Amino acid sequence: MILRKQNRLSRPAFLSSVELMFYLPIVIVTFLAVVQFSQILAAEARMSAGSREGARVAASGGNCRQIHKAVFAALLPGEKKFVTIETNAMDSQGSPANLPPGSEVVVRVSVPARDIVPSALLLVIGKNRVLVGQTVMRKE
Repeated sequence: MILRKQNRLSRPAFLSSVELMFYLPIVIVTFLAVVQFSQILAAEARMSAGSREGARVAASGGNCRQIHKAVFAALLPGEKKFVTIETNAMDSQGSPANLPPGSEVVVRVSVPARDIVPSALLLVIGKNRVLVGQTVMRKE
C-alpha cells in the first residue's frame, strides 16, 4: 500500500474568491474612513493656522480687513464663505480696539463641519460638530 502525502497548501481556487468577497468590503470601508478622518484633521489644522495668523496681525495692531485677509490666506478658497471669525481686538465698527500693550488678543475661527467635511463621515462625528481654531497672543 502506497500512501500519498497530501499537500496542505492545495485548496480549491474558489475559496480565495470567497475570502476576498468577505475581506475586501471591510478593507475598503476602513480605507475610506481613514481618508475622511484625515480630512477632518486637516480642516482643523487649517482653522488653527488661520486663527494663528489672524492673532499675529491683531496683536501687532491690524484692522478688521487685515485680520480677515490673514485668516483667509491660511484657508482653502471654498472654506472662506463658511468661516466665522471672532476677535476681541476689534470694536463694533471694525477698527482696532483700544487694548493696552500686554493684554490678550484672542482670534477664534470656526466653521460647521457639515460645510467642509464629506457627508459620509458626518454620521459618525455628528452633523452639528463645529471645527474651531483659537489663538491667544499678547498685544505688542
